[in-house]
Amino acid sequence: MISLIVFSKDRALQLDLLLKSIKANFYVVEDVRVIYTVSSERHQQSYNQLKFEHRSWVTFTKQEPGHKHLFYYIYEACCLANTKHVCFFTDDNIVYQQTQEQDLRDSLELFKDPAFSCFSLRMGFNICERQVGENIYHTFPYHVQFLKPETNDSIVIWDRTTVPFGDYWSYFLSVDGHIFRKDDMVAMSQLMNIWTQIEKLKSSPNEFESKLQRFNYEYGPFMGSFTHSRVVNSPNNRVQNDAENRSGDVHGYTADYCNELFLEGHRINLESIDFSNIKNPHTELKLL
Repeated sequence: MISLIVFSKDRALQLDLLLKSIKANFYVVEDVRVIYTVSSERHQQSYNQLKFEHRSWVTFTKQEPGHKHLFYYIYEACCLANTKHVCFFTDDNIVYQQTQEQDLRDSLELFKDPAFSCFSLRMGFNICERQVGENIYHTFPYHVQFLKPETNDSIVIWDRTTVPFGDYWSYFLSVDGHIFRKDDMVAMSQLMNIWTQIEKLKSSPNEFESKLQRFNYEYGPFMGSFTHSRVVNSPNNRVQNDAENRSGDVHGYTADYCNELFLEGHRINLESIDFSNIKNPHTELKLL
């Protein structure tokens, strides 16, 4: 029904949590592919263990530095997906609300309309805040006319072009819990892979998402989501230098510290995390 492509670096402990949350709350997926890279042998040891623990249902592909650009791995993963739809995750995502099979089928039915471009698992009526620097802004688009499919009251549709560009409600080309047509993503990633042969681009998920925005106006205006978000990103640490995203403000755990916990045999308990106040797709949670 749907294939998942997950980006990971130096976060075996958090990736394990994501994979377990997928198994618990998004079990309707048919195909999970993790594209990962590490900064040290110590982190590689954790991924070796993680691959063993999830060997029955997850495919791991290591991104070798200097071998192939990340955009090629993404294009390859999209081509290999055995479903008509693909969804991207990062390793600090958590699927915290369960999605029933019929709800997912109904959401994928929306893609039959050429004007529909994306279904977001991170959006919902509970998403009403956005933090920029030290400031928190209201982000819910009260002026937007939300539509509900006749067959499913838990799904809403809106015209993203009626929301200012850059707002969560207009931002459809995200690798953070968004579902796309496989054919659309194959076409975009193929062009972007060719782009890497012309221009020197960073080999990272941040760069991929940034460069995806060139396609913003080439796809239909309509997005959809469930009335309550199903996925949240918990930015407890940062493992890249492409974008200085805020992380670890409240519950900060370094990637190396989490890695040592993983190697000692510790795992994060999904059921112990408090998801009662998710108002922002990026909400730092107490994981440990």
